[in-house]
Amino acid sequence: MKKLRVLGAAALAVAAAVGVAQPASAAVTWKFQGTNTSHCLDGYVGHREGDVYHTGCNDGAFQNFRWVGSFGRQTQLVSNQSNKCAWQEGDRVGLATCNGSVSQIWVVSGSASRLTIRAHSTGKCLTRLGTTNVRLETCDSRLTYQFWFRRV
Repeated sequence: MKKLRVLGAAALAVAAAVGVAQPASAAVTWKFQGTNTSHCLDGYVGHREGDVYHTGCNDGAFQNFRWVGSFGRQTQLVSNQSNKCAWQEGDRVGLATCNGSVSQIWVVSGSASRLTIRAHSTGKCLTRLGTTNVRLETCDSRLTYQFWFRRV
């Protein structure tokens, strides 16, 4: 029993050291709405515009994402509907089985009314493009289409 406690504590220490979001009570669920739009971040595996996109805000589970609710902390963004993590490959954003890889680590920063969502590995910001697409682009504080807020 003592070995299990030691191993469990060691695993948590390793997870904290590499920045993997810790599960359970620290996680919050949010809808991320685009600044100056009526569109929310949405996640649906197999969606024709890409697994992660933006569309009109609604009450569906596809627009709810769990994350560790501390601004500036490394976290995963987990779709409530699919229980899959947002991941980045190049400038694309999709959903995949959560595995703690660096491509699934995000940093949500700012305040609840003016947020940026950055891919930790590249520092690029989640950006709304066109009518539904999202991509990762170089962060620029002048670009309102890179800002999000918590929709309540």
